[in-house]
Amino acid sequence: MIIFCSVLINLGLALQQNMLKASGYSYDQKIILNKLDNITQILIQESSRKMLTPRMVDNLKNDIQENVSLLKKHQIEIKKLLEGNNIIEKKSLDYFYSYSIKKQVDDLNPYLEKINKRSQYIIHANFASLTSGYNFWTPIDSLSNEDSKLLIIISDLNQSIHQAALNQNKLLKILYAILLLLALIGLWSIWFFKINRLNKALEKSYLNLSQKNETLSFQASHDSLTLLPNRFAFNKRLHDLIDENIDENNKALNFSLILLDIDYFKSINDTLGHQTGDALLSEVAQRLMKVINSLRTSTTIYRLGGDEFAIILENIKNKLEVQRYSEDLMNELHKTFTYENHTLSISCSMGIVFNPPRPINSHEAFSAADIALYRVKENGRGHFLFYDDISLVPVRELLKTENELRAAVNNQDFLVYYQPIINLQTKHIDYIEALARWNHPQLGIIPPSQWLAIAERLSLVSLSTLQVLNKADSDYQTWLAQGLQLKRININFTEALLVNQQALQELNIFSNQRPWMGIEVTESIILDRSFSTIKKHLCHLKKQGVEIFLDDFGTGFANLSHLRELPVDTIKIDRSFTAELLDNKEAQVIVKFIIDLANRLNKKTVCEGVENTETLDLLMKMGCNYSQGFLHSEPLSFQNMTNLLKRDRNL
Repeated sequence: MIIFCSVLINLGLALQQNMLKASGYSYDQKIILNKLDNITQILIQESSRKMLTPRMVDNLKNDIQENVSLLKKHQIEIKKLLEGNNIIEKKSLDYFYSYSIKKQVDDLNPYLEKINKRSQYIIHANFASLTSGYNFWTPIDSLSNEDSKLLIIISDLNQSIHQAALNQNKLLKILYAILLLLALIGLWSIWFFKINRLNKALEKSYLNLSQKNETLSFQASHDSLTLLPNRFAFNKRLHDLIDENIDENNKALNFSLILLDIDYFKSINDTLGHQTGDALLSEVAQRLMKVINSLRTSTTIYRLGGDEFAIILENIKNKLEVQRYSEDLMNELHKTFTYENHTLSISCSMGIVFNPPRPINSHEAFSAADIALYRVKENGRGHFLFYDDISLVPVRELLKTENELRAAVNNQDFLVYYQPIINLQTKHIDYIEALARWNHPQLGIIPPSQWLAIAERLSLVSLSTLQVLNKADSDYQTWLAQGLQLKRININFTEALLVNQQALQELNIFSNQRPWMGIEVTESIILDRSFSTIKKHLCHLKKQGVEIFLDDFGTGFANLSHLRELPVDTIKIDRSFTAELLDNKEAQVIVKFIIDLANRLNKKTVCEGVENTETLDLLMKMGCNYSQGFLHSEPLSFQNMTNLLKRDRNL
């Protein structure tokens, strides 16, 4: 009898353990769905979506893939546990588990398959689709939100398994009472050695489950690498700090927001590997914490993703104090960093918003700091700026411009104007430069100088450039049909475009089919830490037959070795030399030297900004190949350029 009782109790323990594990996996699935819902909400809500960069979206996309895989893995484990390991255990499981539990497990599979297929679709989606808002994210949102059928089935399954475990425990107690009447001593021994251990195991299991829940809750709001609060926690705190008090017009916000980026972090990752990059990010987090621990004010550091950090200083009224704190941060990060055999000297860039005036919301505060950060990067990096020191324009107006620019890209509101480049030997038009213009519905034609920097900050340059390429291609085909042939139409490429892998893939496909395509890059690419990558891409384009022009030459960035390294066909001498050419002997010497050097290197020269015949005559004497400027023509619309080409060809 004692042996028989022991067999039953051991079987009960095994079944109880299976149910507890299955319950734990089922509870984990609920937590995972909550995490998926949090990620989806970030990408659905307009306020948070506007703050996302392609790198942030990639991180969120990877989180979705990882959590969906974990969700499917847990389902497999639950099914194994509920099926049992042998015939006796399977029969016992059939006894204790109701038909509804099996049905719930089977009902769950189609929904998990749907969410898995949707995650695969998301993985291969581009940045524009991922940030398109609610319509794109509706399928996965409907599966992961609090009211979804998937979450309801998982909750019911978790409750059913838990109830089955309780029912089994009751049956074991009844069995104990019956056997107690037959063999009091034997059953007491079994109770002492088995049931007591079972109760302790149950208590330990429930304790572990509670601790696991706390761990998952921490992971949902913290970065796994640095253990700092993550973007989700940052958005919530900034919302609580600003948006919850937006109606309290007489109450000062008394806070400062700092956005911080590690300078040229991508180059470190690409050169030394992601392991070194991760070690650097962990060290940066520790150094930032070291500085804030010395402050008396309430301060929190967040990792937003990649090398992007945010710092919120609360209850602070003195701008000078924020400045001193920012200097301490920069000095701490400027100390050398050593990992394995690598010693690095790093720096950071910071954009700061200090006590923004009312009315303002969390999105506007973040954008103001982001604008200040971008201005720091434009001006050489390695320092910090306050938004109110660089712009008197209310951030709300700048955000209005951002929204209008996004709409212009979506609506393809860009026009292409053309300026001819004249062959000084034949006096005919050989090349024309395509110049993008924003056709604003209220303000009319806007040149790039007023919106290109904003487009680069919003990662819209690649889209606008592709639109310019398509329009130029259409115009070229029209001219070709009219018998108006050109050597090239030059398109301006920025540094950001030359390191954008996705945009370059599209441009490579485009250039293979467009023999008319030429590109212009400025001397400033020489200073970019990704110069080796840019050079590689330029060499690839050159092999495809694209003619490359080095624009604004002579402003001080390039040297003779760069001319030897870069696959440049033509040098465009900056207009600043042309303006002084007649009156400044030094300018004449420099221009003559550049022309002679280009000729010896078998490269052509274009002099920009030519506005009078005297300058043109002098350039011809110096041996310059091409001329561009208002003397020949201002930038023209397609129709006016067509008329000019016809006159040039005497058609």
